Amino acid sequence: MNKDRKLLALGTGACMTAVLAFGLARLRAYPPHEDEVLALFLGRDSVGAILDAVLTERGGAPLHYLLAWAVVHLGGGLDALRLVSLACAVASIPVVAALAERLVGPRRALAATAFASASWVFLFHALFGRMYALFLLTATASFLALAARRWGWWAVASFAMLAAHPYGALALLGQLGYLASVRARAALAWAALVVAGAVPLWYAYAVLAGRYGDGAGPKSTGKYLREAVGDLTSGYVPLLVMFLVLAIVGAARVRARPLVAAALAPAVVALVLAAFTSASPESRHLIFVLPFVAVLVAAGLPGATRVAVPLAAALVAFELAWAVDRTPDLFTGEPSTSKSSRAAAAAWLARTARSDDVLHGFNPVFLAAWESDPSFPRRVVPRADAELALAELESSPPGRGVWIVEGDVFAPELATRRFGSLTVARSRAKTGSPTRYLDLAETVLAGIDLETVREARRRYERSSRSTASR
Repeated sequence: MNKDRKLLALGTGACMTAVLAFGLARLRAYPPHEDEVLALFLGRDSVGAILDAVLTERGGAPLHYLLAWAVVHLGGGLDALRLVSLACAVASIPVVAALAERLVGPRRALAATAFASASWVFLFHALFGRMYALFLLTATASFLALAARRWGWWAVASFAMLAAHPYGALALLGQLGYLASVRARAALAWAALVVAGAVPLWYAYAVLAGRYGDGAGPKSTGKYLREAVGDLTSGYVPLLVMFLVLAIVGAARVRARPLVAAALAPAVVALVLAAFTSASPESRHLIFVLPFVAVLVAAGLPGATRVAVPLAAALVAFELAWAVDRTPDLFTGEPSTSKSSRAAAAAWLARTARSDDVLHGFNPVFLAAWESDPSFPRRVVPRADAELALAELESSPPGRGVWIVEGDVFAPELATRRFGSLTVARSRAKTGSPTRYLDLAETVLAGIDLETVREARRRYERSSRSTASR
């Protein structure tokens, strides 16, 4: 091993150690999120039920949910799920380093690895119990195998990438374009195998697109580009300009430019299309381009070591500063009052729960109650999806509704209990029908979270009229 490669290995190990230490120290800093709760609640079911829910009902990529299933059935909870994300993030660092070495050599690969490891999108999702660190790991492994022309490994990694996140399809599209441009005939059979083997995933993605076809509305391409590049590097405008200048310079120096273009082009197209559609990508969805952005910036660094090293160190520091500004809770921790309110509400719910309780949304309070009492009810009416909410309500007569809200709620049909800023509201009797449940939900959520409830009511009324007319 020559000196430069040894330096890269040592630097990669240092990045892994730093990220692991940070992750273990801050594992519980960020407040629990409903998407993490969703994965754990689905993980209580059988593997078959999870695949059915993800592939045919909710839509999306199943690998994260299968890992959540393993976490739950091994006796773990939120901490264990976040440790899975942390493990994927740490494991992705040497893969990023190996890919970067192929593209810019060992010295600049070390800078690229440091840039990637210090970015907000990397650090936050290393500690967030969702699928994005897994997506980064599988996508980077897929691009590394593609660069090495290890077609069997590329097929395996690509399928894992597709199963990790729907935006893996975007990365695969770029890879297929690369294979066509370099006329890699030996890869054709493997590419066909990946595309054909992913048919269930294509169906699941279509289901997901049907559920989330409407969003808050399109934004300008410039705004999306600034948000995405800022989260991948540093969002301070002067620093953002510097990162972009270095990346432009680096584009002329990097090796295997068609491979870099294969990764970046689909992401740029997605950002451009975001100006015309309401369902638009966020920076986390484009985490698969992080290694390539880091490589371009590293390639643009000056050749003189005495200039490049302090400049790279300063850029890493500004990346970390942006991460602190972007998500301060990740570094300072959640307020203790919020933690104690959630814990008290969960303990009370665990003591007073009944089997016919119907939970509104995948609230972290419900997760804490379940971790306290494994027999805690599991029937949930989704908070953010009217179609799934209505399907759950129509599956069988709903029992007592349970809601967690900020502030006070008053209604004669409700029993309420206040814990700090949180109020637990529970219907005094079984609601018995979707109409009655939706009536109570509208009372509880007035001015807070009504859109899904109202859309579910509209769907229910249309369905009722349609049934009556037949």
